[in-house]
Amino acid sequence: MRLGAADTMPDEKPRGLTVADAGAVARELAALGADLLSVSGNLCGYGADRTDGAYFSPYAAAIREAVGGKVPVECTGGVRGIGNAERLLADGCCDLIGVGRPLLSDAGFLDKWRADL
Repeated sequence: MRLGAADTMPDEKPRGLTVADAGAVARELAALGADLLSVSGNLCGYGADRTDGAYFSPYAAAIREAVGGKVPVECTGGVRGIGNAERLLADGCCDLIGVGRPLLSDAGFLDKWRADL
């Protein structure tokens, strides 16, 4: 299930869904038997200025902590390199990585990642 972890603009006074709210929703979804939580962020793209991509990794980490291992958490948003993906997994930010846009725009994307292993 996709879980939007926040719908506030990063530099505005918080309004709408917060990460804390999303954590509460995530706990309920886990209790109801969700198989996977795919964490995304607000519509403007939290941290879109991050040079390492992984725009929504802070949200994924917060949701993973909120569910306490009861359901796998997927991090999406700007994960472009295998090194970054491995770091997110090793750091415990998430349980798996969602990759969409690179797969759509580059048919050889997975081969490039495999070559970097």
